[in-house]
Amino acid sequence: AAFSLAQFGLVTMAHKQVQELHLLSRVKGLQRCLQQQIKERQLPVNLVVLAPEQPDVQALNTAQYLVADPGIVASHLGSLTSLQWMQSTWAGVETILKQLQGQPSPSWLLSRFAGYFGPLMSQYVVAHILAYKQRIYQHSIDQHNQHWPSAEWRTSGYTPTANTRVAILGAGAIGTEVAQACVHLGMRVTGLVRQPRAPDVGVIYTCDVKEAIADQDFVVCLLPSTPNTRGLITLELLQSCQPETCFINVGRGDVVSSDDIWTQALDKRLIGHAVLDVFNTEPLPANSVLWAHPKVTITPHIAAVSQANDVASLAMDNYEAISNGNMDEIQGKVVLELGY
Repeated sequence: AAFSLAQFGLVTMAHKQVQELHLLSRVKGLQRCLQQQIKERQLPVNLVVLAPEQPDVQALNTAQYLVADPGIVASHLGSLTSLQWMQSTWAGVETILKQLQGQPSPSWLLSRFAGYFGPLMSQYVVAHILAYKQRIYQHSIDQHNQHWPSAEWRTSGYTPTANTRVAILGAGAIGTEVAQACVHLGMRVTGLVRQPRAPDVGVIYTCDVKEAIADQDFVVCLLPSTPNTRGLITLELLQSCQPETCFINVGRGDVVSSDDIWTQALDKRLIGHAVLDVFNTEPLPANSVLWAHPKVTITPHIAAVSQANDVASLAMDNYEAISNGNMDEIQGKVVLELGY
C-alpha cells in the first residue's frame, strides 16, 4: 500500500524544533536505549516517559509520537487525541487492532516491530527440532526417573537433520529466515504463503494449508493473528498431519481454534508431539491439562522477545524517516485491512 504524509496528517519536522517522543512500555532498558539513540543521532528530541501502570491522561492527549507496548496502550487509544504515529514494541499488533474494530480508520500511522525476530525465532525452532530428533525431551524424563534405557532404544530411532521435512506456516520475513536455517541443516522445507511464489533453494511454496502440513516431520506455525487466520488450526485440519509430526506453534495462540485440540490430537495420534509457545489464554491457566501431558512442551511466549536495543534502533529509524518526510522508508507499516 502507498503511504503519504498527508494521509496521516504527518508533517515534516524541522530539525531545529524540539519534538516530544512519548514512551509507554515495560520493555526493560528501552528508556536508556532510546536516550542513547537520540544522543548518538544528535536528534532534537525530548523523551517523555509515561508510567505503564497509570499513564498521565493529559500527556496521552498531547502525545504526537509514541513508542508503546500494545498490551498497555490498547486500553488508552481513546486518549490519544493528538497522535500522528505509534511505534509498537511488539511484532503483533492485534491487541490494538481489536480495539479499533467497528471504529473509523485512525488518522495516525501504526508501525510494528519488524525485521529483528528472524534470528531469534530461527534459534528457537531449530533448538526444538534438534531436541525432538535427538530425544532430549525423553532423556530429561529418563533422568528424572533415574532410568537408563535399553541399548536397542538408545541406538534406534535417531535420524540426522538431512532430508527432515518441515512445513513453515507463514513464510513471510520471519518464516523465510526460519526456512533458511532449516535448509542450512539439510532439511526440506515447504512454506505456506498467501500468494504463489517461485521455489527457493531447498524450499517450495504452496497456498494450500492441508497440502503444506501433509507428510511433514515438523510443522512450524508462524502465522499472525488476522481475520483470515484466527481459528485456522482445527482438529479436523490436524488430521492431514502424520501421526509422528511434531507441531511447533510460535505464531499466535488464536490461530488455533481452541487450546483443547492439542490433547485431543495427541491422544488420537493425529500428531506425535506439540511444542507450544503461544495460547488462546495467556498466561496458560494452572489447571490446563496441557501442563502435565507427556507429549506437550510448553514455553511461556518467549520464542522471540523484543530486545531494547533493537526496538530503540527501529523506532528512531522510523522517527527519522517521518521527520525527513520519507514515508517509504518507514519499516513495519501496518495495513489495517490485513491485520499486520
